[in-house]
Amino acid sequence: MGATSKHWPCQQAVTSYRRLAEANPDSHLPDLVGALSSLATCLADTDRREQALAPAQEAIDHYHHLAKARPDRYASDAGAAAALLNRLSPG
Repeated sequence: MGATSKHWPCQQAVTSYRRLAEANPDSHLPDLVGALSSLATCLADTDRREQALAPAQEAIDHYHHLAKARPDRYASDAGAAAALLNRLSPG
């Protein structure tokens, strides 16, 4: 199975949740953020670290927004996403 086919389901999830989150962010933004984090991990696991940076950063941005509204629920997720971005960042 090629690297592209390994991350394809993650990309499809991002596309689907992005549409849902645009229509109803209160219900679906957390799903989008989870899908973005999964996509970043999938890309990193297939040696596409540079491509993984954008979805990881987007996930962090959304997690920070979510954590402001519900720190009890999303603060640890924001920390995990930041750790992923740090792992992906060069140097």
